[in-house]
Amino acid sequence: TSPDGTRLFYWTPAPGVWTRPGPRELMRVPTVGGPPELVLVSREPRQLECSQGPDSLCVLAEMAGDTVVFSRVGRMGGRAGEVGRIRLREVLANWLWSLSPDGSRIAVVERDTIRVLDLRSHQASTVVLRNAEEVLQTGEPDDISWGPLGTGFFLTCGAVLFYVDPVGQARKLYRADPALFVPMASPDGRHIAFSQANGGINAWLLERH
Repeated sequence: TSPDGTRLFYWTPAPGVWTRPGPRELMRVPTVGGPPELVLVSREPRQLECSQGPDSLCVLAEMAGDTVVFSRVGRMGGRAGEVGRIRLREVLANWLWSLSPDGSRIAVVERDTIRVLDLRSHQASTVVLRNAEEVLQTGEPDDISWGPLGTGFFLTCGAVLFYVDPVGQARKLYRADPALFVPMASPDGRHIAFSQANGGINAWLLERH
């Protein structure tokens, strides 16, 4: 969703067919309805996030070899310049990042380490999980998001939701099988929304006549 809440972003082809080669188109459509608009085209996109502060911005992550390049998305479309980059320790299909609520920092999680990039100073710092063994035994990190005050992180690993404080101590908040994704705190920090995977199977008996 755009910072002002008037546009919805989506990718085409949809994420479910991202294994197919070829560029992806970032589109946006008015929340009140209307024709979609092309925002930009990317060959290796890895997520779009928007901040909600007074200096709101939308940031796109794209792969360039072993480096993640973060670019600002212009209000009229297209890229409005690079805001930062981080070189990954290991290039994996599933790595995760999150833009802070005020749009000033980016967090990238790689297994037991959260790396924080300050978009103003371009300096990077690290938060290493103090109880990494306890966290990772529930599964590899699936998603990360900032706490509402920008001082901690929500992390999902398999079926468990954790809160990670600024010094790297993870505390288990919730568990729900088979898996949790996309944790997101409310602006006042009192609630957390997340997606939960569910599966169902219907069995049909066909009688032969």
